[in-house]
Amino acid sequence: MSKIILNLRMRLIPLNELIWCDLILSNRLIRPSNILNKGYLSPYGSRKLTGRRTSCRILLQKIKARTLEMVARTNAVEEHCQLVLNSAWEVVSNTLANIDEWIRFRTELRDQLTSEVDGLEKKIDAFEATISRKLAEIQQNLVVLETTMVRNYTNIQQHVVDEIALVKSQLAEMVDCIKDCMMPKWGKVVQEVKRVKILEVNKEKDQADREKVRVVPRKKDKAMEGEKEAADKKEVNGFEQENAKKT
Repeated sequence: MSKIILNLRMRLIPLNELIWCDLILSNRLIRPSNILNKGYLSPYGSRKLTGRRTSCRILLQKIKARTLEMVARTNAVEEHCQLVLNSAWEVVSNTLANIDEWIRFRTELRDQLTSEVDGLEKKIDAFEATISRKLAEIQQNLVVLETTMVRNYTNIQQHVVDEIALVKSQLAEMVDCIKDCMMPKWGKVVQEVKRVKILEVNKEKDQADREKVRVVPRKKDKAMEGEKEAADKKEVNGFEQENAKKT
């Protein structure tokens, strides 16, 4: 601080006054021996020491006043600078605290996200493994089911074919048995029916012929009746022979 004050007063204070200021500010005793030893004044100037002491007192008062003023000014500047530094330090401290908080939050969030991603990856791997296993089981079951269905279909088809063949053979046997049992009776019934139909037809023809040929003599009528009866008998005998051959 003394160097700053002396540098500020170099332009305002003469050389002799600066010497006295140096002595005063360095807390040295103002003695002729000290002054002579330091070489500030020549031996011839010692006579004026008393006057110098008086002027030194006045100068000391001025220097004290100016020093107090400068110290007050410097204190105000220093206080302002200190306030600025304090405010800047608070801002920097708050910023650093925010940065540290953000870094801590980011680290925690990154760790949390990393753990969650790892958990999701493990779950995805387990899910993929489960899906692969299920698909393999389904494929295997489908193959088994397909083979089982084909085998069952083949067996059922063969069983149906065998059953149909058995039914056909049984039906053929039943038809043959029915024919063997019913054909004699059925042949007789058919013959009777045919004979009745033939007789009815012949009677109708006879009635028609009689109506047409009423004028013809009775002899001719008898001959025609005999011929018709013979023809009817031949037809009946022919049907009976045919039925006998069939049976």
